[in-house]
Amino acid sequence: MAPITRVALIAISDPAKQEAAVKHFSSFATECKKASNMIFASPPNDGAPYLITSKASKCTVVADKPGSSPWTVVATLTFANEADMEYFHNEDPVYKEIVTHMTEGFDGGIIAVSAEF
Repeated sequence: MAPITRVALIAISDPAKQEAAVKHFSSFATECKKASNMIFASPPNDGAPYLITSKASKCTVVADKPGSSPWTVVATLTFANEADMEYFHNEDPVYKEIVTHMTEGFDGGIIAVSAEF
């Protein structure tokens, strides 16, 4: 199975929050680790990072449909498999904390897709 890439477009109007989003999404590959207390996991989790890559940047919309969100940040996350992607989205404490922090006063939109390339 090919690695899975998740791409997110985020609409954030505040430039400071854009910078914070870029910083956080870019650091996920080193900051997000599988919980080491999951003894019965297969393969065992040792608290090591599990994302292959994480990148983010401010972006400029090149082509758009009228009325859509003003996308300002793009992020890509690459996972070895679907289980790691699901863990990230549903269980990872670093991701959950960032999502909670980002949604406070959040005035934009988000779209995320995943694909195997």
